[in-house]
Amino acid sequence: MKSSTCSSVNSWLLLSSSSFFFSELVPSVVFALLYEYLSIDIAFES
Repeated sequence: MKSSTCSSVNSWLLLSSSSFFFSELVPSVVFALLYEYLSIDIAFES
């Protein structure tokens, strides 16, 4: 009983942390890359 509860809690933590990772970190990384790309593009244009 105890080990199964522990493993389910661990899997829930893993799932929630990975969903947090994808919902928070990935968009910020994408925005940072887009910003870098656009600022480099603007720098080359001017």
